[in-house]
Amino acid sequence: MLTLMHHNANGLPHPFCMLEVLLAEPFPQTPTDMLQLEQRLSVAAAQTADQMVLVQLTRAHEAGAFVRQAMAQARAQSPVPLIHKGFRMTSVLLLGGTRMVIETPSLREDRRGRQGRRRRIRGPHGAGCYPVLEALGIADRVSPATRSEIALHVVQAASYREAAAMLARRGLACHVSRLVRISTATAETRSHLRDAALAAALRLPVAPTGPLAGKRVRVSLDGGRVRTRRRHRGRKTAKGRHGCSTPWREPRLLGIDFLDTQGQPDRLRLPLYAGLLGDAEAVWALLIGYVRCAGPPMRRWWSVSLMEPHGFGIEGSA
Repeated sequence: MLTLMHHNANGLPHPFCMLEVLLAEPFPQTPTDMLQLEQRLSVAAAQTADQMVLVQLTRAHEAGAFVRQAMAQARAQSPVPLIHKGFRMTSVLLLGGTRMVIETPSLREDRRGRQGRRRRIRGPHGAGCYPVLEALGIADRVSPATRSEIALHVVQAASYREAAAMLARRGLACHVSRLVRISTATAETRSHLRDAALAAALRLPVAPTGPLAGKRVRVSLDGGRVRTRRRHRGRKTAKGRHGCSTPWREPRLLGIDFLDTQGQPDRLRLPLYAGLLGDAEAVWALLIGYVRCAGPPMRRWWSVSLMEPHGFGIEGSA
């Protein structure tokens, strides 16, 4: 894995040097040589793009107005007061597989004036934040494009190990434990944003325009069974671990797809899917929130039809 340092951003070689070296090599004469050349060019092009990203991030840190705005925004959004802890080194994984080490401003919870013994563990609001990086969408030590690529492969692959192998083929080497951490953080962030958007949709008036406005749609609900892991608190076992139980839960899936004039699914429009582990009230709140966010469909009449033993569908039409 290539590592780029923030201090060396201004002294980096020309970003196309690696590509120029490959261009000066003899032309391939066998299919194997052609395959290897294409693979090396792909990796070199991705690493060249990472060098350009480092240069742009360096310019962002050198812009005083942007840095002050990012720090003010982080303080305004934080539920606790924050104090400037100076510049700290942190690493960021870029899309081309480069690990970038950069020095960036750090903010941390202000604990001055508090009584009692100093806490040694991470609090509920974390250990701090990097406001300039977060203003650019960089969190959990990955860039936005890297996070998107990791989330896509984790969803499509059958396991984290398979997702790591697929990412390594494109030059983005990432350990399985890191994939779990990044994908979990991405899912939690997405859930918080979804809940905030749905809560706002329940308060605000329904928009007259939207993806569902005036369309004939079918809303489907179904459930299943899945085991969840619940860790026991208290004393650890002889092996130094906490016990756990695996109770059954019922995941519920919500689907909204478009219908054509004949009442058949419209294959030119992608359906909307959402899932959760909440109760029936949470499911209906999710359904109402999505319909209000996307605009009201035609609602001259509604029909309810059974889908599965534990699911049903609702159709709205003109």
